[in-house]
Amino acid sequence: MSPRPSRTKLRIALWLLLAAGLLSAIFWLLLPWTSLYPEGFRYSQVVTDRHGELLRVTLGSDDTYRLPIRLAEISPHLLASTFFQEDRHYHRHPGVNPLALLRAAWAKATGQYHSGASTLTMQLARLRYRLETRSLGGKLVQIFRALQLERHYSKDQLLEAYFTLAPYGGNIEGVSAACLFYFGKSPEALSLRESAALTVIPQSPSARRPGSQPNPALQQAQWRLYQRLTQAQGRQPDALAASYAIIPTGPPPFRAPQLVERALAAAPERHRVVTTLDLAQQSQVETTLRQYLSLQRTKGLHNAVACLVHLDDLSIRAYAASADFFNQQIEGQVDGVLARRSPGSTLKPFLFALALEEGLIHPRTLLLDTPQSFRGYNPENFDGGFVGPLAAEEALRRSRNIPAVWLANQLRDRNLYQFLEEADIHFPETAEHYGLALPLGGAEVSMEELLQLYATLANGGQWQPLRFLHSQALAKSPQPLLQAEAAFLTRCLLRDEQTAHPTFWKTGTSHGFRDAWTVGCVGDYALAVWVGNFDGQANPALVAREAALPLFLQIAEGLPSPSNGSRLFQAPPGANLKQVELCAVSGCLPNSHCPHRRPGWFIPGQSPIDPCEVHRQIWIDAESGFRVAGPQKERFTYPEVYEFWPSQLLQLFERAGLPRRLPPALASQASQDGLSPLSRQGRPPRITSPEAGLLYTVRIGQPESALPLEANVEADARQLFWFREKEFIGETPSDEPLFWLPLPGQHLLTAIDDQGRHQSLTVTIESFE
Repeated sequence: MSPRPSRTKLRIALWLLLAAGLLSAIFWLLLPWTSLYPEGFRYSQVVTDRHGELLRVTLGSDDTYRLPIRLAEISPHLLASTFFQEDRHYHRHPGVNPLALLRAAWAKATGQYHSGASTLTMQLARLRYRLETRSLGGKLVQIFRALQLERHYSKDQLLEAYFTLAPYGGNIEGVSAACLFYFGKSPEALSLRESAALTVIPQSPSARRPGSQPNPALQQAQWRLYQRLTQAQGRQPDALAASYAIIPTGPPPFRAPQLVERALAAAPERHRVVTTLDLAQQSQVETTLRQYLSLQRTKGLHNAVACLVHLDDLSIRAYAASADFFNQQIEGQVDGVLARRSPGSTLKPFLFALALEEGLIHPRTLLLDTPQSFRGYNPENFDGGFVGPLAAEEALRRSRNIPAVWLANQLRDRNLYQFLEEADIHFPETAEHYGLALPLGGAEVSMEELLQLYATLANGGQWQPLRFLHSQALAKSPQPLLQAEAAFLTRCLLRDEQTAHPTFWKTGTSHGFRDAWTVGCVGDYALAVWVGNFDGQANPALVAREAALPLFLQIAEGLPSPSNGSRLFQAPPGANLKQVELCAVSGCLPNSHCPHRRPGWFIPGQSPIDPCEVHRQIWIDAESGFRVAGPQKERFTYPEVYEFWPSQLLQLFERAGLPRRLPPALASQASQDGLSPLSRQGRPPRITSPEAGLLYTVRIGQPESALPLEANVEADARQLFWFREKEFIGETPSDEPLFWLPLPGQHLLTAIDDQGRHQSLTVTIESFE
């Protein structure tokens, strides 16, 4: 037989093989590019606390939990078990294993059982394109897509995509989400037994889905794979692995829901969002809040809010925005930290800080808690009463409204409204709309805004916004909102000496008993609590000292000891502050006759610090008991110190149940001895009604239009004499008003006491019909 035909057939075969190879190469090169993940594909977002503790996992596209994964983050055990079970030649084929396909086709044709021939790339193609691969046509499309993916992506990229899309039961996709929900840990920490269990789930995700009870189908499949793995490694399988079962750690966490919503809105594109929360402190605050409310339900208190901020970095560490997020009856999904409500008296400390800064007061300055009218505004105290004269620090601690409104009326450099605007707290109305009621809770603010203010007070007057994302940075140059000296003195005014940690706080009760607040700083933290109803329903139990302060103190007790000691009450380095002895009664620099003294702070060159004029030494005639001008040769006299208070203050002391001992009257012969009466050393009358600079409108001839003439006089003055120009108007006891029917025009009024001291002012009167 001639060899020519054989050689011809061989050449034809070679040419056919070459042509096939060439066509395959052209086919390979012409495979179009395709995206690795489906269109509209989105990952879940993971929100954690500052330490990586899980707060929430959101649903990705198709209502599926899915997280990104990197190959380096996958346990070697999981990689080995996956290759062993699914594709032992993964790194040696172009996406399709021809020999495995032939074996599978032969087995199906002959009716023999054979394991599937799908490679990991083919499985990825099925998941990526959601293919139905049971038919021949579907299988061919799967093969084409697998080749297409292999053409444009590396083996590592394809493997990462498989571990991202693989189904692990229910709506959990990807190994990262599976490890999180089933084991509560990352994929790199998986053991061999856990890896074997996870590997077999994608083959039948519905039948082998882990649940609250052991799944026999999953147990059997993972035991078979575990046996083969250990035997292939030359080891004997642990018999206990046969009963191993994946039991999910629980439902997806849902912690600090309102803050998590804010974090997600602020970082919509991030797969992992790290907040500043501390889950341990969050849990502690939530537990304290629930326990407190459980004891207050008989009073009708059902809702509360608490927020905790670290002063060093202004990071929010706990954010309990309602008592129960899922309770519709209390509108639990409202964010109580951001909701604006009346703050009651919690803004008063900043009014006092502005007054300290402007030099109107120092901590021991006497203020008057008396009935006063401020151009038609007649404020009242919470208790409806008045306590008379009291030191500024006591007026703030006792939250007296009248002294606060008086200070608000005195501010000239910067009022409270302007200060709050500078602190990025804006109101819908103008300053004139709120008027002097602003420090009493006349405008609404949020808990977050209050915490920013109190953190400013703790941080030396330097203002910065709070942080709730770990990625948020503090401003390099904080805004100086308050003078450091004024901020320090205000903290001292509010200091609580009874708490374990250095603490200052202020309560606030809104008008109508709708909101009860306590805001302050405890060691290294700023803390705010609110008790009330989100619908604004009033409740007489909503008194801050009774409803909010106990909750504040309970949370404060659980806070760690401050890392920086008692820095809250340490004078700022280099501050313009001085501590001196002050008269304990008047708050002024003591004279030689002041019996009681106490240390007090003031700002040199700024605080109004005057010598005490209350305590004066006088001489008493032992026989008559009257006051004389000085020691007498003919009679026995002795010195004694008395308090000399203006008549208005004497009345206030008496109303408050604290009457003062009055100095005796001056002896009639004192002037005959040629000595100046000591009473003339006192202050002249101070006219309090009418007020200078105001225009008064009256109806001529009508008694109800009579203008009260009043003056504040020294304690030794018994009578007051009133004059218009040189015309005598009338005489009254020093503690009673004189009613005057004026005529239109300008009038010079003069008040003279019975010791000859006097004061004058001009008042303008107009009439109407």
